[in-house]
Amino acid sequence: MLKKKLISVIMPVYNIGASSYIAQAFQSIYSQDYKNLEIVVVDDGSSDDSEKIIKQLSGPINYIRQKHQGVSSARNKGLENARGEIIAFLDSDDLWPEDKLKKQSLELNSSKSRDVILGLTQICMKDKANKTKDKASCSEVGSPYLSYNLGSALFKKSVFEKAGKFNSSLSFAEDYDWFMRARESKVSIVVIREISLFYRLHDKNMSGDKKQIEDGVMESFLSSIHRRKSKGRHSLKTLVFKKPR
Repeated sequence: MLKKKLISVIMPVYNIGASSYIAQAFQSIYSQDYKNLEIVVVDDGSSDDSEKIIKQLSGPINYIRQKHQGVSSARNKGLENARGEIIAFLDSDDLWPEDKLKKQSLELNSSKSRDVILGLTQICMKDKANKTKDKASCSEVGSPYLSYNLGSALFKKSVFEKAGKFNSSLSFAEDYDWFMRARESKVSIVVIREISLFYRLHDKNMSGDKKQIEDGVMESFLSSIHRRKSKGRHSLKTLVFKKPR
């Protein structure tokens, strides 16, 4: 039986405080029905007890610390240190369904032409009835939707040579910017209509930056149009939608 390819899970962190979210995020990684994993945590210059909290978590963790440069720079640092042929991203306050890596890796490895498998995102709120610190639990809000959220996808590492890494000058919508550049670079992105990320709403991410995020998304689309015009190109690589296995 062939050994499963190593998946590197990259998690950027910055001032996580005493939040229990990161323990639950790690639990959702360890609960995956895919065991050949490494976790690369990049601490983007936290000034609180983030390092201490992370090092108290169970399991093998490659902890890397850098000066505060932003989430894109942290993810790029993670890519530089990742050993796996396959890359996944998970923010410290989000969760994965238990079969995310198994299902997406099967799709990714089913064809050499596939570069990225993108699933659906489900917004959820912390379950107030759940008082177990390490248990991953949240209440779903609305219907799952398609979004350029890095945590909902699985990537061949080689795709970052084709499309480039993340733009460290962007503070918002850096994920949209990367996906637009990927499609311009003819990266093959296959969409499966299954939830592959639980995006958790909480006090910090609910309170604000919505307009800045929307502005960042619009800027990403406009930048893509300008790049394509300058190169005489008008189309993007088409997203391929596939029924789940």
